[in-house]
Amino acid sequence: MESETLIVQALLDQGGLLGVVGAISFVWSLFFNKQNKDNNSEISEKEKALSSKIEELKDKYEERIKIFEKDILELKKDLHHKNEEVSDAYVERIDDLKNLISDYHTLATDTSQTLEKIKFYLMGNEYGKKNN
Repeated sequence: MESETLIVQALLDQGGLLGVVGAISFVWSLFFNKQNKDNNSEISEKEKALSSKIEELKDKYEERIKIFEKDILELKKDLHHKNEEVSDAYVERIDDLKNLISDYHTLATDTSQTLEKIKFYLMGNEYGKKNN
């Protein structure tokens, strides 16, 4: 009977939710469908032991599932928060780039105007020299 316990434990440990169903059906087929009436009292004791073991493992895995669900929710909140931070950083970068482009445009315009004034001044001085 130790081999059946190992099978049930393996189903529960590695099978997840389907393993629980498989373990229950395995226990059912082992203990409820036996033809030998002489072993009924022994079977019912082993059935109770396996049932209690199954219940313990089921409770253990349900608790693990709750912990995982809580962790998943926390991770989703963290991810959402990080996405908001990244989005805010992108918006700030875009605003900074807009300001840089605006400053560059202003500088280029001012430089162009200054060069035009210098050109006008230089051309005016040469025009004045030709007329004198």
